[in-house]
Formats: sequence, structure tokens, C-alpha cells
Amino acid sequence: MIHPARTQGYLLVLAATLLWSSLGPLTKTLLDQFHVPSISIAFLRCLLASSAMLIGLTLFRRDLIKTPSSTLWQLIVLGVFGVGGFYAALAAGVQLAGISLLAVLGYLAPTWVSIIGALFLREPFTARKVVSLGLSLAGAALAVKIYDLDAFSLNLPGAIVGLLASFGYAFFAVFSKTLNGKCDPRTMLMYAYGIAAVVLLPFQGSGLGNALQPATWPFIVAVIAGPTLGAWSLFSLALRWIPVSNATIVTSLDVVFSNVL
Repeated sequence: MIHPARTQGYLLVLAATLLWSSLGPLTKTLLDQFHVPSISIAFLRCLLASSAMLIGLTLFRRDLIKTPSSTLWQLIVLGVFGVGGFYAALAAGVQLAGISLLAVLGYLAPTWVSIIGALFLREPFTARKVVSLGLSLAGAALAVKIYDLDAFSLNLPGAIVGLLASFGYAFFAVFSKTLNGKCDPRTMLMYAYGIAAVVLLPFQGSGLGNALQPATWPFIVAVIAGPTLGAWSLFSLALRWIPVSNATIVTSLDVVFSNVL
């Protein structure tokens, strides 16, 4: 039997994944054409997304600015590890591991989420889910041409950073789920990304100035609007109806969409 709400949840995750997949081409443009460091892109993404949400809530939904005190520690963990730590590891991973290895290691995240979901959120860990996880990891490996030894190299620091990135994404997904229903997604985004901006601020250098060129702003605005505000909103809404472990498996399609874009 098809459940309309669950179907809607999967469609929302699929739409969020499509928006997330646009981050790769946008980031590549900012890196290659304008020489904006990846850590600065992450910082601006957090700072501007949080600021935009704060302005929007101040103007239209001031009641959502406040959050229950019981959720503060979860928002801090989400901001520090699930967003700030995740983005910092991604930025370092691009330098140390390369995009190919980072992509494969990043797709270990659904496995961590499924294990955490089974242990702490009482989500079923079925044989079908095991097969889905295996297929998603194998598909990601093939999509980034892991079999091409000339283009793909393994190094220990890069592998460690890649694993940290996958753990960071697991924090992002799981805490987004646990906060769902306790905290409005817009409030969650404002606080989590604001905290992440504070985490990333000490790592900014002179390269941040490259992002102030007028020519970069259309790309930065696109990063904020699509793979940040848009994707977060859709993903958070979807978690009302589907398990977080299932949602993260669907997001594995990101690498496929990225290759198409």
C-alpha cells in the first residue's frame, strides 16, 4: 500500500538532493575562476544563510526566533559538528583527499545514519536497507571512477578527513531528525548555521577577500538560495514523514545529479 505522506517525503528528499547537487558546480566556479577558498565559501554559506533567516523571521515570524531551552544543546551540537565541523572537514578534504576520494568516503554517511537510527531512534535496520546502502556506496564509487587508479589515490590524512566529513553529515541528519517537531526548521537553520559561522570564522584568511568581488555574488547568492536554504527546508520537512536513514540513502543520488550538472 502506498502512503501519500511517505511518498511526499521521498519526493521532498529527492528535490533537496537535486538542489544539493548544484553545490558542486557552483563551488567549482568560485574555486577555479575567482580563487575563493573552500573554507571561505563554507563560512559565507553559513553566515549569510543564518543572517537571511534571521532577517526573514524578524520581519514575518518573530515568534520563531525563540527556541525552547531544552533544544539548545541539540542546536549547539548540530551547529558545531553537523554543520561547522562537516563543512570544515569537507573544505580540508578537497585539499588533502581530492574530490573523488572525498565523495566515496562521504557516502559512508548513510551507513552511520542507519546504524545510529537503529540504535537510538528505533528505526528498522532491514535487509532491504543493507542492500540499498551497499548499492548507494557502489554507485558512488563507480560515479567518481574509483577504478581509475591514475586519477584516484589514497592517502591516510585525506582518508581520515573524509571519514570525519561523513561523521559530520551523520550528525547533521540525525540531529535534524531529533529536533524535528521540537523546533521549527527555520529556527533550526538560523541557529545551527549561525553557530557554524562562529566555528568557521577563525579559519578565514586573506582569501576571503576574493569573495567580495562583485562578480562572485551571483554564485554566492545561488549557493545560499539553492543548496542551503532550499535544500535544508525540503530535507527538514521530509523528515516528518520518513526515517532519517532512508532519507540519507536517497541523498546518495547527489553524486549522480552532480555528474549530470
